[in-house]
Amino acid sequence: MCDWLNPTQDMLEDRGMMGDGVIDIRGFRLAVEALGYDGFHEVEIFPASTGG
Repeated sequence: MCDWLNPTQDMLEDRGMMGDGVIDIRGFRLAVEALGYDGFHEVEIFPASTGG
């Protein structure tokens, strides 16, 4: 799972902390759990590099 910031500059690397972006994380989680999934959830955060 991941969340995208708004405005999104890069669909691959412009991800933010869960809940800081535009994705309905709770809705996705509830939909997956309604299908019977009860395992772990993986969080991915790939911020755009700052050039440092």
